[in-house]
Amino acid sequence: MQLKKGEDKILDLLSNSKGMILDDIDLIESLKLSKEMAMSVSEKLAIAESKQEEISVAMNKYAPVARRGTVMYFVIADLALIDSMYQFSLNYFGNLYSSIIDTTKEQKDRINLLISNITSTVFENICRGLFNNHKRIFSFLVAAKILIQELKTVTLGEWNSLIKGIFVLNPLDVAKPEKAPFTDSQWQ
Repeated sequence: MQLKKGEDKILDLLSNSKGMILDDIDLIESLKLSKEMAMSVSEKLAIAESKQEEISVAMNKYAPVARRGTVMYFVIADLALIDSMYQFSLNYFGNLYSSIIDTTKEQKDRINLLISNITSTVFENICRGLFNNHKRIFSFLVAAKILIQELKTVTLGEWNSLIKGIFVLNPLDVAKPEKAPFTDSQWQ
């Protein structure tokens, strides 16, 4: 915006100039100021770009923490499918998540500590509001979603075959593992 204002002022002075342009002191001073401002702005932009790169590196470093928070939130949101009483607000989860981040001290391995704290603290807080027979289901869902979305050791096909049953699935979606201890007909 500063550059645009400087350019507009110079253009206005040029269009309203009478006589020799080099004799117009206001125009020459405006050109000098505009040049200094352009150099200043370009330096600030270079600093801002380097800061943006630093922010991106730091942000990418904390991506696993965000993924774990996402997994935990959506498992909690799915608890309403088990019992309509289990409805936890995003605000509640956000406050819990923020307090975990605030109370976890800076350490060498802070990322793994944050992931562990988020998992255990959120799990414990949510379990306080669950019936005993639903706590095991919640435990299973948390473990399964971590295996599916973060560790990628369980495929969606395997998950669907467990949840929906093999009859609902297309057999081509769930391939027999290479080292399976049974024949193709047993797999089918």
